[in-house]
Amino acid sequence: MATRRVHMSPALAGALVAPALLLSLSAGPALAPTAATAATGTPAVTGAVANGSFEHGIRHWSAERSKVRLSTSSDSWHGKRALKAKARKHTALRIRSERPVQPDTRGKLRWTMRVKPTTGQRVTLTVVERTAAGKRKKHRTSTWAPARSWTKVRVTAKHRADSRLRPVLRTPAVRRGEAVLVDAARVRAVAQRPGAPAQSNATSGAKAGQLSNGCAYTTRGLPKCGAYLGMAYGSNTDPAPLEAEMGAQVSLRRTYYRADQVASAVRTAKADIAKGRLPWVSFKFPHGWEAMASGQGDAWAKSLARQFAALDGPVWLAFHHEPENDGDMQAWRRAQERLAPIVRGAGDNLAFTVVLTGWHQFYGAAEFSLGKIWPRRVNVDVAGFDVYNSHGVVKDGKEMKPTDMDGAYFAKIDAWADKQGVAWGLAETGFNDKAFKEDPNWVRRTHRQLEQRGGVAMAYFNTTLNSISSWSLGEGKKWESFRDATQGTPRLPRP
Repeated sequence: MATRRVHMSPALAGALVAPALLLSLSAGPALAPTAATAATGTPAVTGAVANGSFEHGIRHWSAERSKVRLSTSSDSWHGKRALKAKARKHTALRIRSERPVQPDTRGKLRWTMRVKPTTGQRVTLTVVERTAAGKRKKHRTSTWAPARSWTKVRVTAKHRADSRLRPVLRTPAVRRGEAVLVDAARVRAVAQRPGAPAQSNATSGAKAGQLSNGCAYTTRGLPKCGAYLGMAYGSNTDPAPLEAEMGAQVSLRRTYYRADQVASAVRTAKADIAKGRLPWVSFKFPHGWEAMASGQGDAWAKSLARQFAALDGPVWLAFHHEPENDGDMQAWRRAQERLAPIVRGAGDNLAFTVVLTGWHQFYGAAEFSLGKIWPRRVNVDVAGFDVYNSHGVVKDGKEMKPTDMDGAYFAKIDAWADKQGVAWGLAETGFNDKAFKEDPNWVRRTHRQLEQRGGVAMAYFNTTLNSISSWSLGEGKKWESFRDATQGTPRLPRP
């Protein structure tokens, strides 16, 4: 179980992690290969698609003119202008870039757009690839874009060296007079560290099936769109009676175990999978960090991984979460690097996750920065962060202000995760009773903000254990606010 709850205003922060370097889809000269790109394995991109920021009007973008009118709007996500596609009649929307991107070498590109519809829409970003031989391939992703809110859509596409690629944005139906705004169409070459295996992460694994929201998910439980909403409950307490009483189903369950409680953890995960809940399980190590890094815990880890791999559904595993101030962080990092291939190699239903506090990484000492402690040369499927709303928390005799979850954390996590190529979510979060009275829609809004930033999971800390404030949802209106927020969130199918 978590033993720390760090809550400090981001206003007290020092240096921040630099944002991901993006190659904007804007007009300009082709980008030539450099020694730096060759050293990192990042393919250069030439023939950049023009006007991805739409600061130059609608040049190089098209739609079916008889059905859609293209113009620009000052309601932009970034810069001064955005593309506006307004329906002339009830129609499916299709916005297409007219100039291709051509990579210089074989590799992987990550494409992103920001979309803001008049009414909620299922939006699909497709990257159409054509090779020199004339073969055609499509890479696509879909997500729900709420009304009048900017939502990020992204797709990662592996490509051949001789390919030409262009993005196409689609929505199934827009009524006459309604519009969809588009901004910040960008592409970034995904760097590969020398000697590192290809990151699988959010796009990894074979398709396992369909979630309750209609989105696909991988064998490791990574949703192709949408974000799970679940909880830690009591002392690893079964939430089934609570779910039955309130008529709500959580889609993810967070649990915590000592190293000698593997059998109990496996039984609990099996029960969760049978109920359509995704198990996100944390373990303490059987040995110290240095010993784990040197292989003394390998037998324990292999036995644990085999048992979870035998289950009929995805399981997310984490080891010694919130490690900050518990010891030598470099030893902890090496221990994570030792365990990652053991866990992922045991079965394609197992996701290896790393859970940190979040505050330390973005606002704490340099020794805790992601650049220093993130596992190297291994695949991590999900980065988890334990970030709470400090609204109403009393610290050193002073009541703290609300935490800007989106601006202070989600935006920064998303920029880092996009560059790293890793999925992310909140492994723990919560707000106290005072905060609920003043902001009763916090759970729903925070989940939507996380989803719009590309997060894949949010776990509420619904317990009184190891808590410095009243995080527990209780059984009244605070719980009802969580229950209402679960409506429409994705759930796994039952085996």
